[in-house]
Amino acid sequence: MVYVDDILCIREKPKQVMDQLASFFRLKDNSTSPSMYLGTDVRPWIYQKCDGPSSKCWALGANTYVKEAIKVVETQKIKFGVSHSSTRRNGKQTPFNNADY
Repeated sequence: MVYVDDILCIREKPKQVMDQLASFFRLKDNSTSPSMYLGTDVRPWIYQKCDGPSSKCWALGANTYVKEAIKVVETQKIKFGVSHSSTRRNGKQTPFNNADY
């Protein structure tokens, strides 16, 4: 058994692909423009082509992922009592001592 809760189809005519998938699998009828996919920010992007006209595409970003990763690291630092300048290696401060791993 396989369960997939997200499918991202970015094409000129994505409905054709989704209809083909729907002929084999049961899909929810929820075709909205994505804002996030598998932890990655997704948004429409308009760019100017070299010959003048603009074109629409999709941009992927990691802003939300990075913010959440920083929160996790900050929480772990507090949990384990790690200060920002806990270890010095080669004259540089590092937040964690790798000798414990």
